[in-house]
Amino acid sequence: MKNEKVSKAQLEVWEWKDALYNEVKNMEIGQALKYLIKKSEKTVKALSLKNKPHYMKNIHLKAKAS
Repeated sequence: MKNEKVSKAQLEVWEWKDALYNEVKNMEIGQALKYLIKKSEKTVKALSLKNKPHYMKNIHLKAKAS
């Protein structure tokens, strides 16, 4: 087998994957799926708010108040 360098990004992905596995390894499949879906929804929400211009970050809160 050839010695191959593994990129820092690939190592980070493996670390994240291991961390997620450790979070759900003792859960039932259904419970683990719900947990991971909820976690991914929070991530998507955080990323979408992070990438919006500052004046748009609280628009969803204003719409709910109306």
